[in-house]
Amino acid sequence: QTCALPIFWITHLHSTYLEIAARYGVLGLSVFGWGLVLWCKALRQRARENQYPRDFLVFLGGTAGIMMIWGLTEFRAGMEEWRVLFSMLSASVFLQPKQAISSAKR
Repeated sequence: QTCALPIFWITHLHSTYLEIAARYGVLGLSVFGWGLVLWCKALRQRARENQYPRDFLVFLGGTAGIMMIWGLTEFRAGMEEWRVLFSMLSASVFLQPKQAISSAKR
């Protein structure tokens, strides 16, 4: 007996969030979500403390927002260029500016 329906293989889901949930389960999706929450909190803290120029903070927040929206329709987190971009944005958010480091040494 043969199957009349065409069989095809889907290599990945077209949503970053669904892909992470399918690959790593609820725990993996929770860790990913918590990382995004920490990233947003750090960005907000930098904005409140005026550690970066406002236009740079708008750039970081806007880029992150676009990446999150794009994540709804495409899985790019596994691509090397996407990981490098997110690493550079995260370094910009989590590293302390020179003014904060130099004033802490005094």
